[in-house]
Amino acid sequence: MATIEALFQDLPNLRNGDPANYTVVHIAAGIPPEFHFIVSANEPPPDDFMRYLLIEAAMYSRSMQDAGKGEDEARKHAIVLACVRLGIRRAWRITRNDLIAAQTRTPAYYGDRHNETAAMAAAVPANATAQAQAVAANAAAFPLAAVRREYNALAAIAEFAEEDVLMKLIRFGLAMPVITGVILVKTDSQHHFIAQHKNVFRAVMRQILGSGGVIPFGLEAEAFEDIVAHKSTHPINSALMIDIARNPDTKTRLMAAGLASAAVRVPAQYGPESAMSAVKNLVRKAVAIGRAANVAVDISQFEALAAGVTQDIDFRIPADRALVATRVAEFTTTHGVDLARCMGILQATCDNANIARPPLLRSYALARIAADNPAATAEGVEQMTVFYRSQRERARRGMLSGMAMFGADTPAGTDPLPTDETMTQILAAVLGSNNAQVAQPGQGQQGN
Repeated sequence: MATIEALFQDLPNLRNGDPANYTVVHIAAGIPPEFHFIVSANEPPPDDFMRYLLIEAAMYSRSMQDAGKGEDEARKHAIVLACVRLGIRRAWRITRNDLIAAQTRTPAYYGDRHNETAAMAAAVPANATAQAQAVAANAAAFPLAAVRREYNALAAIAEFAEEDVLMKLIRFGLAMPVITGVILVKTDSQHHFIAQHKNVFRAVMRQILGSGGVIPFGLEAEAFEDIVAHKSTHPINSALMIDIARNPDTKTRLMAAGLASAAVRVPAQYGPESAMSAVKNLVRKAVAIGRAANVAVDISQFEALAAGVTQDIDFRIPADRALVATRVAEFTTTHGVDLARCMGILQATCDNANIARPPLLRSYALARIAADNPAATAEGVEQMTVFYRSQRERARRGMLSGMAMFGADTPAGTDPLPTDETMTQILAAVLGSNNAQVAQPGQGQQGN
């Protein structure tokens, strides 16, 4: 737990200190105490999982009720929170060292409420008689009477024993640290449930619950999202979740685990990284398209210049992130005209093919470049417009460039078709003079 002495000791030297050496002290809980992370001494064994699930839910529920939440609402919220956090703990092997102390219940807190070594009755009694026997048998396992009563109450509620629902909630735990880490990267460590976070979470929710999935236990959507997407991961160390989100292996593992919706934005990129990624993608596409339209690009020089923007940058260090943001701004300003021309090339190509413009063109960084250099964007559009116009004219005359696929040699372009008069003579020879009317000069011809 952070103290005022620790806070004062670790206050950063903002005047001339080294940002890489700053220590972040969590001076407040960040979330209400009833949502603090509860960690048992031992990982729940598979054959006794329901015991651990219900006791943790009982602790959360009792705490929520003490904070003023209604009994029914508290129990539903508690079951959801316990399921998601047990899924997080198991899938990501979370220990106390991975949690923020100010947002985590102490070992003593847990021990006062659950004796893990005590024998106890079945977690979910089958009938009233068994339930009565469980109350007495569980006395030693639950030293705090209020939690013991809450445990027994939860165990008697049938909908909390529906395994298909509980399994879906636990499965959320696989995704939550990842998508929270993605948002921490996108917002430079701001842990808030904002629009970006909601959009990513809702994609995961659709996959787990189904497109028309019903939110468990009849909870309101807003309350469910707050518990699962925000409260569940809030006590986890932000640096850990950022590392998870930026690790390319995370994407592979999520895909293998069947949670593609959580892997879409992994590995997560900071703003400057994302901007340069968009710039590189833009130029490479423009090179491939523009080559046929008499557009020349020194791609080697571009790649070298682009690589220099992130050279010697450690994105874990705030000072480096600030430096690279400046470099990106300078790069896009210096090369704004050429980049805007590339934007025009892609825009014209999509419009000519009558297809939707790709998300790349909606990138914030690229949209700003185009807005700052409208004339250059128009140049790129015009270059491709003229090219496509000339291609259509060539095609009208029967002049087609060769196309090769699957390793074949590219065929030579076709020769132009004969002129109108020559074509008429050919038809007369083939079909006979009685069937082919030879147009005389000036007859049957319309002006262009």
